[in-house]
Parts: sequence; C-alpha cells; structure tokens
Amino acid sequence: MINRNKNLIVKLLMFLVLIFILYFTYEQIFNKSNEEYNQYQTRMQKIIDQHLSNVERNSLNQITLEETLELVRKGISFDNIMITTLIDTYFNRAGESFPTQYEVVTKIKGNIILEVQEPSTFWHDLQTGELTILSHHTYSVTTGYSFESIAINQNIYNTLKDKSWDFEFLGTEIYNDTELIVVQLFHESDTVWLTDVGEIPGGIVTMLELFWIDSNTGKVFKNISSMVTIDSLLIDVITFEIKKDILNDHDVRRPDLTDYEKIGAGW
Repeated sequence: MINRNKNLIVKLLMFLVLIFILYFTYEQIFNKSNEEYNQYQTRMQKIIDQHLSNVERNSLNQITLEETLELVRKGISFDNIMITTLIDTYFNRAGESFPTQYEVVTKIKGNIILEVQEPSTFWHDLQTGELTILSHHTYSVTTGYSFESIAINQNIYNTLKDKSWDFEFLGTEIYNDTELIVVQLFHESDTVWLTDVGEIPGGIVTMLELFWIDSNTGKVFKNISSMVTIDSLLIDVITFEIKKDILNDHDVRRPDLTDYEKIGAGW
C-alpha cells in the first residue's frame, strides 16, 4: 500500500515537472516571439511611413468609408484601357529577406480582357465566359468558362465593404498633377496553435491595407498590403499605371493557338 502511494507521488511529481518544463519552454518561445513580432511591426511601419511621406494630413476634409466606396465604385466600369501593374514583394522571416518583383499587363476593350503575366497569358471573353490560358513554358493551352472578370476596383471595393476592417482616411497626395486620396484598412486578430495538449495562443496577426485612389475617376493608383505575424513580415507594394483609349481590336485579339498543345475541357 505504501509502495503504491509512493509510486503515485512519484508519478504526480514527474507530471508536475513536465508541466513546469512545458510552461517554461512556452514562456521562452512566447517572449521571443513577441520580441520578433515587435521588430517586424517596427520594420513594417518604417517601410509604410516612407510611402506616406508625401501625404498631406488634412483633418478638415475628412472622407468617410461610404464616400470612398462610392468613389471606388466609379472606377469599376471601364473600356479601352491598358493597366500595367508592378508588384514589389518584401518577405522577411527568421532574419532572412526574400524580395521579388514582377509585372502584369492587362488590356481591356469591349468584352475582352487580355492579361500577360510571364510566363502565362490569359484571354477572357466576358460575354461568353470563355477563358483561355497559355503557358509559355509548357506550350499548352487550357480553355474553359470563367464566372468572374479581372477587376482591380471590384476586389478593392469588396475589401472596403468587409466589416472586419477598421477604416481610416489618412489624407491626400498630388502625383503628376492628379489628386489622390489615401485610405487605410486595419485588422488585428489572435491566432491559436493546435497541439497534442490542446490549444496554445499563437500570437497576434496584424494586417494593413493602404490605397491611393484618384479623387476624380476612382481608379486605384497604388495599394500596399502588409501582414505581420510572430515570425514573419510580408509587404506587397502594388502600383497601377493606366493608359486610356490606346487599344484597337488587334491589341486584344485571341492569341494564336497553332503552336500550342490543346489540353483540358472546352475543345
């Protein structure tokens, strides 16, 4: 009986020691993660502040979320337009940076959208819903039917309407004689890690979206999308160069499929 009690006491002590070790280890990881999170947060704010250096903070002419939605909605419908999108991505994790850059050229005329994003080309007929995708590397083409058009302003409009974001008007900026309004969306949430011993708090995730919007046309000129977690920082700086009334039917013609292998449905 005494031996059994001793065994129970030993097991209980071993269990308490294990709990203490797990708790101490978690505290170390949590404290280190918080420190890294704060460092990433500071780095993100520094990068964003550089882009906001020319913004005039005018508190007298505040623009509401509803007014911003109405302005962005004006820019959803457009025709005979070419959009050159430049995406600069900055990703930092465990002290290592992974910057990348790529370009997307989108031509829109009538019911046709032609988009080139190396190594692929997308040709989309909005009237029939037909979508043709050409891969420059594999020399293949896939055709099918798509239900959504490529619309920059539509995506941003939907994001602005999302009630989980906190909206803030930051001010205005003049670029090439064009007045841009600058707005910010902010969202912060706690994450949870699922482990064998249950749920463990995984730290805060902070997301920030900034938009530079033409105050006259509603077209979006620039978008900065950033996310900070306990172990990483991701920032996309996206700029849009828009040219109007320069396209003809030849510019958005369906790509020549002669040298491509035809695969997938729709043939």
